Amino acid sequence: PIIRVRPIIMPNVQSEWQDGHLRTKISLDAKYTHQSGLIGVMSLTPDFRNIEDEVESIDFSYTERWYSDRRPFFVEGGGYMPPREMFYSRRIESFDLGMKLFGTVDRTSIGLLDAYSLAGRNDLALNIRQRIADQHGAVIGYVRTDQSGATNETYHLRGNCRKIIGRGSFRVSARVFQNYTEGSNGGTFWSVSAGRWQGPGKPGFRANYYHVDPTFDPWDGYVPDTDLEGFSAGVNFWDSFEERRTESYGARLSWSSFNHTDGSRYHDDLGLGCWIDYRDGMWWNVSWHRSDRPPNVDNVQGLYCGWNSKKLHQGGGLGLTWGKRDGADYLYYWLGQGLKLNDKLYCTVGHEYRESDLSLIHISEPT
Repeated sequence: PIIRVRPIIMPNVQSEWQDGHLRTKISLDAKYTHQSGLIGVMSLTPDFRNIEDEVESIDFSYTERWYSDRRPFFVEGGGYMPPREMFYSRRIESFDLGMKLFGTVDRTSIGLLDAYSLAGRNDLALNIRQRIADQHGAVIGYVRTDQSGATNETYHLRGNCRKIIGRGSFRVSARVFQNYTEGSNGGTFWSVSAGRWQGPGKPGFRANYYHVDPTFDPWDGYVPDTDLEGFSAGVNFWDSFEERRTESYGARLSWSSFNHTDGSRYHDDLGLGCWIDYRDGMWWNVSWHRSDRPPNVDNVQGLYCGWNSKKLHQGGGLGLTWGKRDGADYLYYWLGQGLKLNDKLYCTVGHEYRESDLSLIHISEPT
């Protein structure tokens, strides 16, 4: 094919004093956009130390939290990569050579990534999405991690059907993940879901059923809970206005029930929340959540508000959570404010506080 766009090549040289010596690091980034719509990216010995990372919250959680990856190599084309259950890019802390290919050609979208480290680790991820007719599709994915002489592989297959009904739609999907680690039988994660969306001013619903083997362990994936099976469901309502001070509002009711795969009880949850958005960028959110996790019963309320949400780098928010968690009294609040110093410089200042009978943590940190 005829090359219509020249590749972009960006070398980078950094020098710094370290242990009494001047050390220099050379890195190289390249990008090429093909006329077909596919984009290729290459990164050699990248230095991510100056990339602003998300500050991890101190709010209590029973499981590992998911955080976004802000490193440019992983951000660009991230939507084409495999789902987080099998590929969570923060698992790749560093690499010496990374290559990506992503884009959409006709009805097919592809995402391919390979990250190699001289320390002996290689991460390979592939995701292919095929649109079948206008409302149906299928996805296949593959992730392989080679590290310390061992191999971990995860396969993925998903199908979904969508039917337009009036101003809304009805959607059904099913997916399965199969994971293998060298020398073991591996594990399976599968789920089915259905949902009805009717547009503004009318209620919608969703329902999901999950099964996750205790042996499901994708090294590059984000799976906060394993050894469970059960369902989650929810009903929601929202509406919007064009010429009122109130831009939109809504409410949601959710519930779930999960057991371990041996049949023993895991947890049952019930939640209720409502929110309102104003045209000037102000918003409010209130919530209530009850979780029965033997031997404890959690009961938590939340109140949150925000301002300037439509002004870039100038938004702020305040949140308060209180009640019972993990068998103890619990209090947590956060405050954040974006500050735009000039057209090229901005910062975010945040403060968090958590208190319970089990621990006391107080953090105030600008980011």
